Amino acid sequence: MILKKVKNEVGATAIEYGLLASLIAVSAIGGMSAVGMNLKNTYCTISTHLGGSGTCSGGGSSGTGGNGSPAGSGNITTGNGENNSEIPTSITTEDDMDKLKNSLVDNFDDSLLDKSFGGKNYYDIWSFNNPQNALTLMNNYNNDPKNSNDQITHVFGIYDKSTNKPITSWQKASEGLQDQINGNNYIETGDIGQGSLEVTTQSGHVYTINGKANTMTKNLIKGS
Repeated sequence: MILKKVKNEVGATAIEYGLLASLIAVSAIGGMSAVGMNLKNTYCTISTHLGGSGTCSGGGSSGTGGNGSPAGSGNITTGNGENNSEIPTSITTEDDMDKLKNSLVDNFDDSLLDKSFGGKNYYDIWSFNNPQNALTLMNNYNNDPKNSNDQITHVFGIYDKSTNKPITSWQKASEGLQDQINGNNYIETGDIGQGSLEVTTQSGHVYTINGKANTMTKNLIKGS
């Protein structure tokens, strides 16, 4: 009777240990899944230790950015897909501008574009007329739900007063216009169109903004 009791207790203990080990394994695997570990290799390793055959690969997993690259490389995807990944947020060379133009689906008017980018405009000492109207038009466009995937990317027609260089990124242009609204002199306009801007969007559309008339007009499609 004593021996039988001992066997029963030992057997029960073994079963309890087995159940405990199973729970620990399930929790560990669940945790590894949550942090993105490769479960295929994990199961393979467990199988090998339990007597299975074969080898397990050691490949890891990549993050959301792919190969560990950080999000936001300073380039913008826009337009019809040609050289899109090479278009910077700020246009600084004529080559950058050519790539942007090639990606557009609408006509681009060079009147407000700086001469250094192949356009007709150049820096001059003029304040931008009606900055509040221009900024409100652009903000309203970006805040419209139907344009959530077609935000403004580039702006042409204003200059940085401290450098006399054209401002071309949406962020810097909007900051400059707001600065002028606040009574400062961060920006000035070119010799052409002291109250006008030309802007491009993610999907390659082009709009002309007239601050004085308070209008934002879409340019014609290429070829029309």
